[in-house]
Amino acid sequence: MHQFGQIEAYPSKFYNTNYIFPAGFISSRVFWSTENPQTTTRYFFSVANDEGIPRFHIRSSHFHCIENTIEAAWNALLTKLRQSGWKRLVPSSINGYSMFGLSLGPVMRHLELMPDATDCKGYDFRYIIPKGHTGPKKPRMNLTGCARTEPYNRERMRQLTDVSFAMSSAKAASSSSNPNPKPLAKKSRGAFAPPPMNDMASAMQYRQAKKIENDTIDVRHSKIHGWGLFAKRDIAKGEMIIEYMGQLIRTELCDAREAYYDRVNLGSYMFRIDDKFAVDATKMGGKARFVNHSCEPNCFSRIISAEGVSHIMIYAACDVTATNELVYDYKFPYEEGDLKVECRCGARTCTGFMN
Repeated sequence: MHQFGQIEAYPSKFYNTNYIFPAGFISSRVFWSTENPQTTTRYFFSVANDEGIPRFHIRSSHFHCIENTIEAAWNALLTKLRQSGWKRLVPSSINGYSMFGLSLGPVMRHLELMPDATDCKGYDFRYIIPKGHTGPKKPRMNLTGCARTEPYNRERMRQLTDVSFAMSSAKAASSSSNPNPKPLAKKSRGAFAPPPMNDMASAMQYRQAKKIENDTIDVRHSKIHGWGLFAKRDIAKGEMIIEYMGQLIRTELCDAREAYYDRVNLGSYMFRIDDKFAVDATKMGGKARFVNHSCEPNCFSRIISAEGVSHIMIYAACDVTATNELVYDYKFPYEEGDLKVECRCGARTCTGFMN
């Protein structure tokens, strides 16, 4: 990130429902070169104001394009790469907004804090709720699908929990007068099938998940890597499965502990809660630390507040049948060279590396 620029709320072409792209915004990333697709080069991404119309620039030493939309600029770069013989698959998580950096949590939060952000009528604020703004109508999951990649806002999380509790209470009240209530979830392979948890408040789901954990998941040998976590019964989409447990440490200790674990040839299992704290499950962890990475995950993580404490919970991203392995995307940052970590998930859309 080089500079954030100036928000142009009028006209409204410099923002949409999901993103703000201020004039003068400049960022840079390292990506594959259009001159030699086997090497990488640095690209500069910028937004300019051309008489009230946003122009999106992508520039490198061998490439330069100017388009009216971010999607068009990104497609122009991909087209040039394909013409140069570049044949790699582009994950769905990489698009024009992510390459410009406008979809990154810290960048979005900073833009929402800028003075003129409140003039962006129709923009859906995610991190900062301006005065007089109603905010989202329902609780949001982590935008990137992984809690460790987003900043933690204690007040915001409390608001989401309150909204979730209010919604579940209203549904419970309406269902009490329904003469034909929904049946309990079907049993699978003789295992205990609990009542649906999706309509419960987060705190109630947390207690229910703890109660039936041993009937829900099991640790077995995985085809992906070492040990893995498997479903013992059918799990519905959105159901809370298990808590990522371990020793609560300050984030300043993460690098030191990871270096120590590498020296003693011990794999590290650390999951960040927010900017101040992380959970180290390497020596004091639970079953959730065995959840492997996959480029086609069937689970995602979310931080909830239950019993006055923050918890990292694993949820089902889709319906999971019994005996299937539970996996989620680790969301590792992009690396190059020897820092690459091989991915062996075997998914159809596997990129070959976890980072």
